[in-house]
Amino acid sequence: VGAHRWKVGNMSASVTGDWEMSFGGLLVGGDTAFGLSSITGLLDLPSVRTADQTILRGHGTTVGDDFMGQRVITLTLDIYAANPADMQLRIDEFTAAFNVGDEQTLNFQLPGVAGGSIGRVKARCRGRKVRHDLGVVNGLTTANVRLEATDPRIYIEAQAGDTAPLGVTGSGMEFNEVPDITFGTAQETAIADATNAGNFSTPVTLTILGPVTNPVVTNQTTGEALTLNSTITAGNYYLIDTAAKTVLLNGTASRYFELDAASVWLQLQPGVNELKFTNDVYHADALLTAVWRSAYI
Repeated sequence: VGAHRWKVGNMSASVTGDWEMSFGGLLVGGDTAFGLSSITGLLDLPSVRTADQTILRGHGTTVGDDFMGQRVITLTLDIYAANPADMQLRIDEFTAAFNVGDEQTLNFQLPGVAGGSIGRVKARCRGRKVRHDLGVVNGLTTANVRLEATDPRIYIEAQAGDTAPLGVTGSGMEFNEVPDITFGTAQETAIADATNAGNFSTPVTLTILGPVTNPVVTNQTTGEALTLNSTITAGNYYLIDTAAKTVLLNGTASRYFELDAASVWLQLQPGVNELKFTNDVYHADALLTAVWRSAYI
């Protein structure tokens, strides 16, 4: 134990290297006083809820939809300390971080998980065991924690984003003489390129800045569309969270009732997704912003 070196002041630290994790403000793994011995649940497939139905008076089942349940992550750690007083501090830090409460962000950087990038899940501590024996006096003990994430996806910590204006003026038709005919403004629809670098679909947050009337966002990769039956005036915006399934005027007031009944809560499939922004009337200042995190299972 005396030859083991570790960082001090682990609280509120950030993940910066392989084999490090942070939860509840505590950094573990790496060269901290909390050595990661084993991790399960990050590369495992979460439990699957199946909707298959038994065929009456026949063999097999009818095919139903499959959906995943929560992700369960377990950690086994070795806690090191220079003396009993130091061990008490380490245990106090550990039990404060891994405690009952609301979902918190678990960040990690582990080879083979989330493409090797810093990943994240939102989880709650649902179990904690700390061995208490003579090893505590000698500067070494072990601990186990169980974390449960309601969203089974593993996300890359870094967000990505792109924007698309409603359209730009095109050249339209040309005449040698000016006829007594009025033509509308030609439009070229802009595209927001949304690349999901993971291996599973991921939600997207959309911000639509007015002025715009009856805006439509279409994922041309899947053909699915989200439509609002509304007018967003200049200087206002709608914030659409496809994970939470909310539509908020200026990020606060619900406008869920303006969502068209045929709308789909858009998801970004693995690879490139082209988000097309259209509406009834062209406005040069209208703007779509898409923000997302790549997701893995």
